[in-house]
Amino acid sequence: MGKTTPETPKRNKEKGAFIMAQRTIKTAKPSLNNILLERLEELKESTNSEIIKFPSVFMKLCRNFSITKDECWSVLFSLRDSGFIEIVPYHGIIIKNKENKGFMRGSEKNN
Repeated sequence: MGKTTPETPKRNKEKGAFIMAQRTIKTAKPSLNNILLERLEELKESTNSEIIKFPSVFMKLCRNFSITKDECWSVLFSLRDSGFIEIVPYHGIIIKNKENKGFMRGSEKNN
């Protein structure tokens, strides 16, 4: 058994607080809308156009979230109604600017 010095409890408290902070960060979960928009942002980066074509959107979202095409349409309409995306009839979707839609990732909230 080691000797206990006055500094030992202080170091343990600091280490415990650090561990608790790490647990809090790890348990904070992003919302479903943020996850959906991150997946759509990945598609936008791979295209040269502002419009992300519907086949690409359906492939990405249906496979990632194991949903049907009808459920994907419901999600897209929900994102449109929330102001996150714009649906271009017969073509695809356009992701609106982050400033306009109030969508922020954890690191962007602090700025």
